[in-house]
Amino acid sequence: MLRGALLLLAATVAPGRCLAQNPAVISTATPSAPGSIYDADKLRDPFMKTAGGGRGETVKTFTMTDFNIHNLSLRAIMKDSATAYALFTDNSFGASFILRKDKLYFDKKKPLPGVTGYINVKQKTAHLMSPDGDVQTYRLGEEIKE
Repeated sequence: MLRGALLLLAATVAPGRCLAQNPAVISTATPSAPGSIYDADKLRDPFMKTAGGGRGETVKTFTMTDFNIHNLSLRAIMKDSATAYALFTDNSFGASFILRKDKLYFDKKKPLPGVTGYINVKQKTAHLMSPDGDVQTYRLGEEIKE
């Protein structure tokens, strides 16, 4: 069967020419505009904040006096070779926080004073402790129901 296919292939190439010598195919199609390839009018902008700012809604400006560990939602847990990370968002303001090396960071790598925590990657949980001793446990995939 394979021998017959090789003979058929050899018969389709003109004598004295190999397959690589065939002229290149030139496309006469006009290039498409980027807007016709990717229509993002109905899709979320991947560079917008994940909570509260996906479609241009107005979000209240976040200040440190508004911070409360009970307003946060755990969005992701990641681990690299050095440490584990947990991504939190404040549902009221759309602000993002990162728990890394037992400290909670906000806005240009500034740690929040007095807020500590730790991550258990295997159990997919993160724990935060406020300066006044209040503790909140978060499990990835669970939302707080009030």
